[in-house]
Amino acid sequence: LEDNSVGVLRAHDIIEHLKNPIHTMNEAYRVLAPNGLFLISVPDARGEGGFCDPTHCSYWVPRSFRYYTEPKMQRYLPNSNCKFQKISLRQINKWDNVPYVEVNLAAFKGKRLH
Repeated sequence: LEDNSVGVLRAHDIIEHLKNPIHTMNEAYRVLAPNGLFLISVPDARGEGGFCDPTHCSYWVPRSFRYYTEPKMQRYLPNSNCKFQKISLRQINKWDNVPYVEVNLAAFKGKRLH
């Protein structure tokens, strides 16, 4: 996809199957238009859903997203070039009461949304 060409990316039950979380987030940021939305639903690695599926190769908890939204944490990811703004984050139970993290991020490429 072209840079800045997507308004909304929906990643439900997919990012945990991708091997390189930093690359995943960088690519989402690259293709999203300014203030484009990245809607993520991922099994919480603190529950059995994070580890029960043998095809999962990255693991996410609510604090994982701080590395992509908070400048003080982003400095620990030298290969990250994305800057997201957290719109919402919640923990819910889905699929047989398995804990999930649902986070909505906006691609910060200029003016903050709020």
